Order: sequence, then structure tokens, then C-alpha cells
Amino acid sequence: MSRKTKRPRGPAAKPVAVVPDASDDVSILLPNINVTIAGTLLTVREFTLDDSLTLHAELKPIITSLADVMQSEYPGFEAVMDVLAQHAHSLPLLLARSCDQPSEWVRGLPASEGSTLIDVFWTANRRFFMSTAIRQVTIRAALKKPSVSAESSPR
Repeated sequence: MSRKTKRPRGPAAKPVAVVPDASDDVSILLPNINVTIAGTLLTVREFTLDDSLTLHAELKPIITSLADVMQSEYPGFEAVMDVLAQHAHSLPLLLARSCDQPSEWVRGLPASEGSTLIDVFWTANRRFFMSTAIRQVTIRAALKKPSVSAESSPR
């Protein structure tokens, strides 16, 4: 269940984000976050299966970059922002899909509002990205290990 956001009173008002109530199981499973960006009340949502399949071409390089970073450590905020910046050409489309706005609207946001949208987007979609990257790291590690049958077979 979300809490209501306060509408900004003027153009200088700061964006207000409402994080889902962690005691609500639905909020944990589908974390929608309400935020006002550029005077527009948005609901930023986690990607669905349909989103992940439809946006596969845009998502795959980002997830691969996250998996690369995770080879040495679990990425912190700065490492994640570096990965997202490396894929700046895809980011407006992903942000737009997550908040149901046109990508042109996202591209036209002032930097401060865009940064807030990126932060909220990451909060809503962190689990999606990290679980997919962890899956890729796990598969890479499994492919590097020799199989049990290969180790036991005569040469």
C-alpha cells in the first residue's frame, strides 16, 4: 500500500518519492513507487516478464555490464550509476517504460529531475536487474568449471 505524495507548489519544489510499505507483501513483490517528477505524479514500477522480453535488446548489455562488475564485488551505488551511464542511449526508453511516459518526455527532463527518476527507477527495479545479473554470473561460473563427467572420463 502506498502513501500519498504531496504535490509541489511551484517549479522549485523538490520531487517527493513514496517508498512502498514493506509490511505489505504485494508491495514487496511488485514494488510500485509514486513520485512527482517535473510536476507529474508518476508510478514507477518494476519490470514485468513482458517488459523483460520486449526490452531484451536494451536490457541485455546493462545486465552483462552489471555481471562484469559483480565478478569482483557486489556493486555499490556508484558502480551501478557507472553501468547505467555506460548505457545512456538505452536508459530513457527503460525509464519511460517503467513509469509509462514517452521516452521523449524522459529525455527532456532537467538533470536533477532525471537523476531523481533514475534513483526511483533503480529502487523499483534493483531486484530485477541484480537477480538477472546474479543468474548470469552463476552461469558463467558453472561454464568455467569442468563437468564431473569430463573429470571422471579417461583421456
